[in-house]
Amino acid sequence: MLKWFLIIWLLMLFPTSGSAQSEFLHQFTAIQNETTVHLSFTIAGGVTCLGTDIERSSDSAHFSTIGTIAGVCGSSSEDVEYSFDDTKPLANQNNYYRLLLGQVGYTETIKVQFIDYSSGAVVYPNPVTDQTTIFFPNSKKEFFRLKLFDAAGILKVSLQTENASVDLNRGIVGAGIYFFTIEKNSVTIYKGKIAVL
Repeated sequence: MLKWFLIIWLLMLFPTSGSAQSEFLHQFTAIQNETTVHLSFTIAGGVTCLGTDIERSSDSAHFSTIGTIAGVCGSSSEDVEYSFDDTKPLANQNNYYRLLLGQVGYTETIKVQFIDYSSGAVVYPNPVTDQTTIFFPNSKKEFFRLKLFDAAGILKVSLQTENASVDLNRGIVGAGIYFFTIEKNSVTIYKGKIAVL
């Protein structure tokens, strides 16, 4: 009987595989912060582990370690907050993150889409087969007007937004090359080209 009690106790302290259950984390978030992705997580009180690896993937299946928080993680008595900045996120695509909490195991995987605005507006995906999104800097929630023109210069779409992105469905226009402008107070701030297949 004592032997089985010790085995169960050791498995509780040192799980061998599987995911860290949600009761181990109170929160795990990832947000774009200009040129980085800021990760934040809170390990629940009563949970401790030895070291935390931060892992990233482009496809949610194949991960690589991008950082480590060394030492004992968590606390036997209180919640502990941690943060990590991914300074080289994968540009203009989804970034998937998970944590390896020492011997506790892996956390759930979370996703954030990182957009690199260094060249202005970004169209993703481009060329378009079904739907695309035009991303542009607008952290102050200002009003912008998007205009979409066909190759002959005929206005096809004109809409106003205060978001930092506009979704366009292929059903709005036919196949071809289109040009867009993003204006603020009738002044063109960004422009670009979209190929619709």
